[in-house]
Amino acid sequence: MTRFISFLALVASLLPLTASAEDYDTRTLMRRGQWQVDVTYSAGADAFWCTAGTENSATQRFNLVAYQNEAFALFIFDPRWNLEPRAVRFLVDIDKARWTIDGTGEGVGISLNMTDAETAVKFLVQLKRGNTLYVYNDRQQQQASFSLSGSSAAIDALFDCWDRITATPDPF
Repeated sequence: MTRFISFLALVASLLPLTASAEDYDTRTLMRRGQWQVDVTYSAGADAFWCTAGTENSATQRFNLVAYQNEAFALFIFDPRWNLEPRAVRFLVDIDKARWTIDGTGEGVGISLNMTDAETAVKFLVQLKRGNTLYVYNDRQQQQASFSLSGSSAAIDALFDCWDRITATPDPF
């Protein structure tokens, strides 16, 4: 988990706008508690990514995504949102620990490209140990909550998946 995490492209640049469902092959690697880990291959982009995510009763989703190009991102989706493309500040509480996040928003989602490896590791450790994650807007109005039951095993499986899709046969 000490690998240098760099974000080289936005999700939109990884996924062709005209892609159809046939362009993607997704396999579920594990389910634990409220969490699921998948690996997806995009034929159009010739790229893999791994996702660990959970969905709440309001059909909101919280996803961690690890890409073949070593990028790592966090996404929160709500089908009721209609966000103009822009920078957004949001707050994430993991139990009683607060994180202030400057990310981006567009359509039904907000995201953060996790480029600071040290901060990402601290965040993931709290996710693995926590019970509940809460999302607030910058006015501290709660927007979502997610169970972290199963998050520890899911994050471990996410990193195992990420190691597989970034592995190279070149030992040098």
